[in-house]
Amino acid sequence: MLAALAERLAAIDPANAERYRANAADALRRLEKLDERIAAELSPVKDQPFVVFHDAYGAFVDHYGLDQAGYVTLSPERGAGAGHLREVIEGVRQRSVRCLFAEPQFNPAMLEAIRADTGARMGVLDPLGADLEPGPDAYARLMSNLAAGLKDCLADGR
Repeated sequence: MLAALAERLAAIDPANAERYRANAADALRRLEKLDERIAAELSPVKDQPFVVFHDAYGAFVDHYGLDQAGYVTLSPERGAGAGHLREVIEGVRQRSVRCLFAEPQFNPAMLEAIRADTGARMGVLDPLGADLEPGPDAYARLMSNLAAGLKDCLADGR
């Protein structure tokens, strides 16, 4: 995507084409380093099962080889039914799920109920970066915060 954007900008503004290409190459290097840091940070906990509030982390989970054991709701706008909550609780018990992850913008009541019934830990993931200041490093901070939230809850001795 970075290369395509750089080439499109270069076509629109040929006088600055090399600047766009250099900036894209620099951004790609920074993203690769971020990816390496996150992979290293999550490596020790990648086999620890966890449950998230809603099904929003698929690409992140797949990319880093994490063990997402389930989710409470497909969409935050729709609450989970009693049958699904029973399935989640049973899955948490069967898989020895260590952590349940809430999100700051949603009511954690369903996760709290699961935690009370299973003894799993609670963590928070913020996929929107609600508290992040906008800026050129916001994406890196968002991704780093997701990794740290996962690692902190899933690691032994929390």
